[in-house]
This record gives sequence, structure tokens and C-alpha cells, in this order.
Amino acid sequence: MKTSKHLVLTALATFATLTSACDVDEAGYEPIAMEPSEGLDVSASGDESLRASTLTCDLDEQAAVGGLYYPGWTCNDAIANAESSLSSWHYRNACNQQVGSDIDSPVDAAQVTNCTNDGSNAIVTVDLCCEAPPGLTCDLDEQAAVGGLYYPGWTCDDAIANAESSLSSWHYRNACNQQVGSDISSPVDAALVTDCTHDGSNAIVTVDLCCDAPSAVSAEPVGTRKMCIAGGTAAEMLADCEDGAQVNVDLFTGGTWDTQEFINQWGDPCPAGTSIVPNSQYYVANSCNPLPNVGVGCGGAGSYNYEFQIGVYCQ
Repeated sequence: MKTSKHLVLTALATFATLTSACDVDEAGYEPIAMEPSEGLDVSASGDESLRASTLTCDLDEQAAVGGLYYPGWTCNDAIANAESSLSSWHYRNACNQQVGSDIDSPVDAAQVTNCTNDGSNAIVTVDLCCEAPPGLTCDLDEQAAVGGLYYPGWTCDDAIANAESSLSSWHYRNACNQQVGSDISSPVDAALVTDCTHDGSNAIVTVDLCCDAPSAVSAEPVGTRKMCIAGGTAAEMLADCEDGAQVNVDLFTGGTWDTQEFINQWGDPCPAGTSIVPNSQYYVANSCNPLPNVGVGCGGAGSYNYEFQIGVYCQ
């Protein structure tokens, strides 16, 4: 009996040691990524969780990854781990492939949208908020580029550091003026070197630029248009003219009429070297005026012709 009891105690101690050794440290656990065909049959799953994504990042900074296996885990544990492991290689790789994020950058947020348990594994699908890809963040219509800038005797590292900090560079201001329409005296908002080569003597860089927004100037056409206003008091007819002029403006700003239609009706009032900013039409204040002895009675007794103007912005 003593021998038997000793064997039982030894077995229990061994089992406890094995159990302790098998415990998984969930911190930073990296799940196994498997193709669905490599996994087990999940058609008879006993544990499933479906959730709508509530990520708040922009769509162009979102990615998704699925088929991540957590062997022996419950869905609750797998979800908790998956949503906290922001440095997961699977996440960083998905963001790099789908968004262009730096592969070394952790994701900003992770949300499990599906978890299925096949009896042996929890299998999760995760939506991700990725770090913005390296590059300029300004709008495309405010971006310019300039290349072939030589730094005689410089290394690429030094040239890049200088090029990205010299926001008042004439080359930059000129490129933004020519390509975007920025004021040539305005420094750029950001500069990012996209290429640097070294020919043995010089560093030659190419730079992408975030330009200062172009300064738009107001332009009023010389001519006017006539509008027949129904009878009423002078104040009522003036209000009708201004309402009618706004209807015309809305046809431009709403896209029914385009820039060419404006030119057809009004000509191009923008100074040489500038162009009409699309959908920038506006009613020229105080341009609604009655035309004495012109079209009196145009719409019946008491009606009167008024003139008005529509201006634009140029850049």
C-alpha cells in the first residue's frame, strides 16, 4: 500500500508539472495563419461570434486578415488576445500589403469581426486600422514634385536631411507655383525625398512636396444678363432678381452647368495665366438693377427687365 500511495503521489506531481509547462503565455501570442483547406472542418462549430466592425479610421487606412488559428483556445480568449496584439506580424503584414504601411509599424486598432471554434481551435477574422503609409498627407491637388537637385560632395543621408527641412527652397516654391498655383513666395508645407542617388561626387535627389494652397482671386465679368421680373414693388422685383440670379449660380455650383458653359455665357474674366476654379461661381453683390426703358412690360403689365452678374474665382 505504501508503494502504491507513493506512485500515485508521484504521478500527480508529474501531471501538475506537465500542466504548468503547457500553460500558454497569452501576452504577445502569435496565432497560426492557415489556408482554410489546411484547417479542420469548421462546419460543425460549437462556438461562433459575429460582430460588425466599428473601426473609425479612414477606409483607405483599413485592412483585414482572416484564418488566424488559436489552437486550444476559446473564442473569448482568442478575441481578447487578437484585439490587444497590435504588433502582430500578421497585422503588420496585412497593413503593409493592403495599405502600404511600414511593416515595422504596429496597427492602431484591431477588431475581431468573426470567431469560429471547430472544437480544437478558435479561428478569427480581424479588421485593422493601419498606420498611414509613409508619404505626403496633403490633398493630391496640393502636391508637386521636383527632381534632379544636385548636392555636390554631399552624402545621400545629409542631402535628404537638408532637402526635407529646406521648406523655403526656391526650387520648391517654383514647382508649387507651376504645378499647383501656389504663391511663389510661399514656403511649402512639407517635403519628402522619394529618391536619392550618388554618382560618386554628388547626391541627386527627387522630392515630393505639399504646397501652399493656391490663392484664389475674385473675378467679375464685364457684361451682365437680363432677367424679366414680374410686376411688384421695387423691393419685391429686386428680391426676385436676386433669387433668380442665385438659381443661375446654383446651376454652376451644383454641376448642371460647367466651366465651359460659364465661359459661353459670360466669357472668361480670369487674368492671364490663371483659370476658373470649378464650381466657384457666386452672385455679384448689388448687381441686380432695373434697366430703364429696356423691356418694360416684358412679362405683362407692370413687369420689368433687370440685369445681374455672376462672378468666379480664379487661380
